[in-house]
Amino acid sequence: MKTHTVVSTLAAAMGLALAALPGQASAFTIPNYHVTQAQLDALHAGESRSDIIQALGKPESTPNWMDGSRSLVYEITDNVDGNQRVYVDLDSAGNMTAVEVLTP
Repeated sequence: MKTHTVVSTLAAAMGLALAALPGQASAFTIPNYHVTQAQLDALHAGESRSDIIQALGKPESTPNWMDGSRSLVYEITDNVDGNQRVYVDLDSAGNMTAVEVLTP
């Protein structure tokens, strides 16, 4: 009788652990740094860094340049030329100055 109770308890514990996995998996999802050409076309010079991040999502990286400017780096997903990096350039005040698409 005790064996049956132990097995039942273990089965219930495993069921709870497996049920928690989908919730845990979402905490470890890989961020998506990909943008589309349509998203880039909707950007305008002078937009703030926060507006750009709201429109495109979190950037892959944000390098700082020697002149005090920085870039928000993304990958473009809907191109025919393969993987391309997108640099959304910001001035030292954090406003967009240009969008550059570079092929690695």
